[in-house]
Amino acid sequence: MSNKKKNEINRIWATVITTVGVIIVALFAFPLFQRLFEPKPSPTATSTDTPIPTITFAIYTPSVIETQTALSAQTSSLHVLEQIDEQLRNSISANFSHLVPTRMKVDETFPIELLISISLTPDELATKVVENSGLATSTAEPGELVTDSGENVIITGDTIEITPQVKAVLIPTDSQAFEIQRIHDNDIQFIGSQGPTSWRWVIKAKKEGAQNLVLVVYRLIKFNGSDSWRQVKTYESEINVQITLGQRLELVDWKWVLGIIITLVIIPLFWKWYNAKHDLSLMGKLDNKGKAKNKASSGQNNKSKS
Repeated sequence: MSNKKKNEINRIWATVITTVGVIIVALFAFPLFQRLFEPKPSPTATSTDTPIPTITFAIYTPSVIETQTALSAQTSSLHVLEQIDEQLRNSISANFSHLVPTRMKVDETFPIELLISISLTPDELATKVVENSGLATSTAEPGELVTDSGENVIITGDTIEITPQVKAVLIPTDSQAFEIQRIHDNDIQFIGSQGPTSWRWVIKAKKEGAQNLVLVVYRLIKFNGSDSWRQVKTYESEINVQITLGQRLELVDWKWVLGIIITLVIIPLFWKWYNAKHDLSLMGKLDNKGKAKNKASSGQNNKSKS
């Protein structure tokens, strides 16, 4: 055989052997590669893991009796609200009037009267308030009401909604600013169909400065089966009063004050005059004694010379 043919045969055998080797290596190496790239099983998938407990939530379902009770209470509340609204809708209009002081002096008193009526006009109520107050009119401005100290008084009035029973209160914003004496028997009163209904207070100023009073009027309503009344505010007014110290100065007895002042001034002046006069008298006596002594000594000198 020629060398060329031998080389070709050797090359064929080398190719066959290489191919067979690659196949054999692939057969043994494939399981290894399969294990390397195979996904690992989840830990939860193993049969040895502890099973996850199941949580069960209990849902409360009210009983039929509880449901009926709740619905009954809700229905009753709605019925009460409807009754209240019905009474408020049936409120009637009424007129009112009252006095408002603008300035007071410490320890000065002032009457405040509130009149409410469904038959009298605001002007008629204002006239009654003035008549009942006993206040005088201003000499400088005829027709203007003034207090005992000469301060102006305002008459205010308006129309409000009321029920057959009305409550009125007068409250100081500062409890130390006023003393309030209630003259009427009860804050809650029935409104008559003819004459006016009256609330009356006497206030006494106690604290200097800008002070406030609050007048509040309530409608009273009552629903069936209830022992209590519900108060519904129908009017509120803030009364501003400027309080000064003038009244205290007027209460001072100036005769006694002047007497004390004069005494305190005259006594030192008297003692000063007395001491000056005493000093002059003493100096005169000493001067006379000196002159007498000199005269006596001069007389002795004359006798010795003779």
